[in-house]
Amino acid sequence: MTASPFTGLIAYPITPLDAAQNPDLVALEQIISPLPGHGIDAVTVLATSGSGVSFEAHEHAAIIAQAVTAADGRMPVYAGITAHSTPAVIARAQAAEEAGAAGVILAPFSYLPIGDSEVRELVARVCDVVDLPLAFYNKPAQLGYDISADTLDYLVTHANLRAIKEPSRLPGRDRDALETRLAELRSAGGPGFSIGLSGDLGLLDDPPTVDAWHTGLAALLPAEYRAVWTQSPDAPAARVALRRLAEALAAGQSPLGGLHAAARAQGTPTADPRGPALPATAEETAAITASLS
Repeated sequence: MTASPFTGLIAYPITPLDAAQNPDLVALEQIISPLPGHGIDAVTVLATSGSGVSFEAHEHAAIIAQAVTAADGRMPVYAGITAHSTPAVIARAQAAEEAGAAGVILAPFSYLPIGDSEVRELVARVCDVVDLPLAFYNKPAQLGYDISADTLDYLVTHANLRAIKEPSRLPGRDRDALETRLAELRSAGGPGFSIGLSGDLGLLDDPPTVDAWHTGLAALLPAEYRAVWTQSPDAPAARVALRRLAEALAAGQSPLGGLHAAARAQGTPTADPRGPALPATAEETAAITASLS
């Protein structure tokens, strides 16, 4: 396992579904179990790629427990705990701890705009009831909230915030601006705080050096992603293969639908994601399948 939480190459698998759209725990184990052998440092279930907010509490707990079983002590298992209210987030965090998760990751969700005060309160309340390290999932384009360096510093000081997952690309933010942002986060987080990036097209475009990459595609092509992460001799060819798949997924109407189509193309039995996420169209599925060949 990695020495510090939320560091290294972290894979984010889909949550496979059976024909009745129930979680297929056997298929999930088949995805997760081989990952350590391909150099994956940790796995996160029930975040965006894993459709975490679409599952009921009992499903959520069962998925984490199965992931912990599949990892079998060979790598940490982290769990997304985003939910519609603070009590629901807290309940998910407690269930994750009981199921054996090594940490939790949280994107603050609200139907109305939220600010620093609400985010500080939410994270502090979670950290008051569980001992797990917490990563902040920063999704400004989707959630309308971009964590400030001041709030990050506050949460590192007053709560068990140990990491941030930051987008590798944002509209209007060039590389210089990204590097400035990462330096601000590094200063606020202090020693031992993990700065991670997400977003496959950005990760595959020579991003600045960080402590972690958070990626759904690493659950699909783990050996290729490991080659790029470590800059092994196989990295150039692996980057081409990964970018081909990332571009095919980005061209589709539904990223989740595309990930499920890609998993099926690799032999994972799964239905399409639960709505409102749309399935990949026949044309998109053909393009995704071709990108994997």
